[in-house]
Amino acid sequence: MAAIALSQVSLYPSATPSATASTPPWWYAAGKDQKNIIARKLKITAVTAADTATPTVLGFASILGTLGGYSATVPALPLGLDPTANSGTGSLIIGTGPSNETIYVTVIGTPAVVSATF
Repeated sequence: MAAIALSQVSLYPSATPSATASTPPWWYAAGKDQKNIIARKLKITAVTAADTATPTVLGFASILGTLGGYSATVPALPLGLDPTANSGTGSLIIGTGPSNETIYVTVIGTPAVVSATF
């Protein structure tokens, strides 16, 4: 089990909606007036089964949940949340499957800093 580094994580798609990218890489999960809960679509490189990603590395103060993930070899990637102290500050845990792969996940949480950027 290895910790995922900040350099492995990026928003996906990396650009705002356009002719080639029809969905945004992040949004307010509870509506535009509730800016303290956001969802981010993330691309994480060089992931192996049982790797973990802390909220800080993913750009969150705390992780509330995940909407799922996938990789080239695991179309339904098993993900878990370590609910350290039952507070949501635990790490996202990548389940069985990937071996040095790029994965794509959607994570919901509270932003580390309330802003419109990652």
